[in-house]
Amino acid sequence: MVLKKIGNDLSSTDFIHRVTKAVKASLRPGVAEGNEKTVRAEFNAINKKIDSLAAMLAETSAPTALLRQIEKYEAERSELENKLQTLDQQAAQSKVINSLTDNDVRKAIEHNVEAQDTLNRDDLKEFLGRLIESVTLNPTDLTCSLNYRIKLGRGDNLASPRGFEPLYSP
Repeated sequence: MVLKKIGNDLSSTDFIHRVTKAVKASLRPGVAEGNEKTVRAEFNAINKKIDSLAAMLAETSAPTALLRQIEKYEAERSELENKLQTLDQQAAQSKVINSLTDNDVRKAIEHNVEAQDTLNRDDLKEFLGRLIESVTLNPTDLTCSLNYRIKLGRGDNLASPRGFEPLYSP
């Protein structure tokens, strides 16, 4: 009876819509467009400073101070480059998350429901334990109320550096 209720709940349109909204709200990275522009401007400014100092190297007889300054700017540029890569990954993740639809969530849920049919008893108990927070059974009319616990990951593994690779073919 409980498994049938879970199947009905997981396939309901309202449930899928709420899960889609929760996934989008939970995984949406906080990409600030202004922040990206500021970091890019700083990156470009440091590149110009490095180029300028490199040009001065050929004209000076004491390059040591210039080389130290170039090394300092190189370290700053490397840090800014890492920030830009992070911002680019967040922008890519944001595009994927914004394109997520109820149909995508429905397919993922259907895949998980189909996969539970192949689970042995212990694995099924573990799966249900991660999915259900509590089951309340009314003994008078034999109805049950299920409270779900759906843990959403933070999205660190959502998009690879190569781009988005869907888990299923459309």
